[in-house]
Amino acid sequence: MPSRPKSSASRADFPIAVFGAGRFGRALCGALRHAHDRVVALGIREGAKPTKEQKNVRAPVHAGAPEFLAALKEPTLVFVCVQDRNVYSAATELAQCPGAKRHRYVHSCATKGPLALEALSEIGAQIGAFHLLQSFGPSPFAWQRIAGCHAAIEAVGKLKRELWQVARAIGATPFEIRGSQRAAYHAAAVLASNAITTLLDTGERILKNAGFEKALAGKMLLPLTRGAIENVALLGAEQALTGPVVRGDAETVRAHMIALTRQDRRLYRALMSAALELAIRSKRLTESDAKALKEVLES
Repeated sequence: MPSRPKSSASRADFPIAVFGAGRFGRALCGALRHAHDRVVALGIREGAKPTKEQKNVRAPVHAGAPEFLAALKEPTLVFVCVQDRNVYSAATELAQCPGAKRHRYVHSCATKGPLALEALSEIGAQIGAFHLLQSFGPSPFAWQRIAGCHAAIEAVGKLKRELWQVARAIGATPFEIRGSQRAAYHAAAVLASNAITTLLDTGERILKNAGFEKALAGKMLLPLTRGAIENVALLGAEQALTGPVVRGDAETVRAHMIALTRQDRRLYRALMSAALELAIRSKRLTESDAKALKEVLES
């Protein structure tokens, strides 16, 4: 187990700046301000005017890398919160600015390690990675979702200790991630968030195709999803699993597959096959029921 850096205080006692004012950047900035940390600048694209959402963060807004870095009057921890595909170009842009060397930089991309900021490392700046395992919407209160989530950190030395301190200050649980774990970590995160969003959209479409009103179809599945997630948190996935598969109800599963379109049937088959494996692991399914379900899913 990797050792956890010790923190003498929950509040960061060094200046922090955020370069990139999308949903993640604004949420991080909001959480840092709420934790009473020193957020000295929020960077936006060169030539852009601050939007209402960016102004609501209540941190000094600066357009473009040169203006942004010029506003940092002392060595600062800079969070580069641009879209994943723009991390390299943002690092290059920042590295070309006067005084860039004296700051520390971390990016928020889950699939890239610190070397995505190689341009900054080449001029002598410290670099790292900091990813919050959470989904953020456009709300000005999205930062409140950070408390209780986990923060993946990849850095060394003093910068690593600072990032752990920042994570704790905003209510996140920090953990160390290694390069070989990045892709699997992000794949799991995508399944736990993007896949659920897609499944809810699919469920809504199936209900509408069956004749339910759009307004009702868009709302009726949400309480069920929340309940399932709460059960997983309370019981673990094996014991939280409910439904026809864990009950060994092959006839109901067959009826489902008949009712679905070919596209939705493929998705249903793949997910219920995974549910079957989970049900078998939970030891709540007899061998004969498991066999019958497998035959239906493979038919």
